[in-house]
Amino acid sequence: MAGALVLQGIILLAAAVTAWIFVHRLRQRNGKDPKTWPLLGSQLETALNFHRLHDWIFSFFRDDHRTVKLCIPSENLFFTVDPMNVEHILKANFRNYPKGETSNYIARDFLGDGIFNSDGDVWKRHRKVASFEFSNRKLRDFSADAFREDALRLVRILHSAALSDNPIDLQDLFMRMTLDSICQVGFGVSLGSLSPELPDIPFAKAFDTVNEIITIRFFNAFWPIERALNIGKEKILKKEVGVLNSFTANIIHQRRLELQGNNRSKVDLLSRFMSYNENDLRIRNCKMLS
Repeated sequence: MAGALVLQGIILLAAAVTAWIFVHRLRQRNGKDPKTWPLLGSQLETALNFHRLHDWIFSFFRDDHRTVKLCIPSENLFFTVDPMNVEHILKANFRNYPKGETSNYIARDFLGDGIFNSDGDVWKRHRKVASFEFSNRKLRDFSADAFREDALRLVRILHSAALSDNPIDLQDLFMRMTLDSICQVGFGVSLGSLSPELPDIPFAKAFDTVNEIITIRFFNAFWPIERALNIGKEKILKKEVGVLNSFTANIIHQRRLELQGNNRSKVDLLSRFMSYNENDLRIRNCKMLS
């Protein structure tokens, strides 16, 4: 008797859950956003389309639907191609749209508390220094030269490929050019990834891998467990972050030695930020002594 009652209960529960899912999906029949499931949201749909995430999300945009809502268990994500929304978020009401603690926590292993991963007073301090430095004419000229040289390297590679009729990976080439230019402007060093032989650069590979895994974190609610157990992609992330940290630490160490030797001829961002920090520290020490 008891067994029959349990069986009936299971059948009724299964029927109720099935009906709940059916009604939930029926209500979304004419929906314009990615489909959701009870409790799971769009997690299943996202997982199935993660290999083409950009194209998949872009497929939901229409003339009358220019902002897409993606519901996942951890949070709701919004994607917009509406210029008015972009201006509202990034300019008119920027302070009302912080990155938030969740985003900061997810990207902290990669971006720390830098300008791309901070809010409030910390962000304001970073922006103040960055805006001051970018207004410097020497840095602007240095940046323009760096991007122009890398663009010419890219053109030569494309020209050579066209003459030889060899297939090329444009996304890889654009990534190489971007990293070469950013490292030149940001660190004052050339990665050389746009050399004619297109060499494998450990820093470039690590940067690409870390960026991909950090993006996956936003859609994977179980990543903290994987990190704690040091398994899966979190194990790979830890290794690749080590490559990035080693690369940048070596550059910072070398630049610190140059600054101590009064070699201040470099105009890259790192050199200017480090000079700014040293000057700021000296000013604070003078105020304390006075």
